[in-house]
Amino acid sequence: LAVVLQYPGISPPSNLPRIDPREMDIVDEAGCREALCGADWTARVAVVARLDAFLREDLFEARTALGGGVDPELHALAGVLHGFEAQHGLNARFRPEALIPVLVRDALKLKATLANAVKEVVEAVPKIRAVLGDLEGPGARLQVGRLMCHYRAHFQLAMCLLVSIDAELRAPLEALHKRITSDWELAGVWNDPPVFNGKELIKALEFKRGGPHIGEFMSRQQDWMVLNRGGSNDDRKAECLAHLTAQKEEVLALVEERAREAELARIAEAQRKKEEKKRRREEEQRLTQAEEDAAFDGLSAPASVNGDPPPPPKPLAPASKN
Repeated sequence: LAVVLQYPGISPPSNLPRIDPREMDIVDEAGCREALCGADWTARVAVVARLDAFLREDLFEARTALGGGVDPELHALAGVLHGFEAQHGLNARFRPEALIPVLVRDALKLKATLANAVKEVVEAVPKIRAVLGDLEGPGARLQVGRLMCHYRAHFQLAMCLLVSIDAELRAPLEALHKRITSDWELAGVWNDPPVFNGKELIKALEFKRGGPHIGEFMSRQQDWMVLNRGGSNDDRKAECLAHLTAQKEEVLALVEERAREAELARIAEAQRKKEEKKRRREEEQRLTQAEEDAAFDGLSAPASVNGDPPPPPKPLAPASKN
């Protein structure tokens, strides 16, 4: 990783040194050492070289979306760490966390913002691959729009990374890019300001206060904006408000159901912790009792001499007349 960071545009060497898992300064969690050491790092460095070339030609307008430049550390790390999005390790506080931030932030000592950016780019790759097979479906535009709003400019960088990994996907990805820019007009959709902010939404839908239901309405408002770009501001507000008002009862019921499920999960977790604490206490008591019994047996049994059986106990002296 350090070599790739220093020379992000290098050609892959003939062979890279094998790493002994026992020498890795990473605490293992769910087999992440085996996954890292079993990876073909030479092929991954080749992915970085191809990704570097695609970004230079501004494929899928990825460099433009990122403001005209790409952090070389970002695309180098994304190129070598793709496929590890499902792996977990233990971070510097010995808590389970996604492996990519652990490597970038804790092992390489780079900024947390870079670690999160690499994680987002790598996570977006399999999700983009999943939508390529159904671009003609009725929900394709909404699905792609949600991904773009979530990953923002990293979405197009992930498209470049995907074609760097699998060259056969270039044609489907070009078709997706054409849909985004021409047919669906979703370019830069993540920069669109919301039709209603939170306070405006509370007032427009006649709620007394905010809560989790407002978050659900904001999410549905974003979906509406993905499917309805363009038009005057006044018309968009009226149409969006009508759309959200029609879903008011459904949203309130959904939020109530989620709250009920969360409460049941909280009760179950509290019960599990209680039972775990009881089990540990019983185990500690059992171990303590076993240690006490062993110590008592050691004191009560006289030691033998030269392997001979211990002598019989001496008879008690007669009682004194006094």
